[in-house]
Amino acid sequence: MDGDPLPPDIAFLAGSLDRDTLAAAARRAAREHDHAHEVLIHAGAIGRAAYLRRLATHLDVPFHDLAGASVDPRSIARA
Repeated sequence: MDGDPLPPDIAFLAGSLDRDTLAAAARRAAREHDHAHEVLIHAGAIGRAAYLRRLATHLDVPFHDLAGASVDPRSIARA
């Protein structure tokens, strides 16, 4: 897998995490039928919020960390 392309859910991290770590996560994810980014998060290679921030940047969309935010249930519209 070292010469193979990385899965798209982690390929954009190539500038932030080393290629060996990303390739190992991709191999483990394939073996365990999981997503490579989840393998990285569970292994502690990157935090969930940090991953989501980098993904948002990669996709050029805003990221709003709502961890710790309180939401008034009445403010949520019902479908």
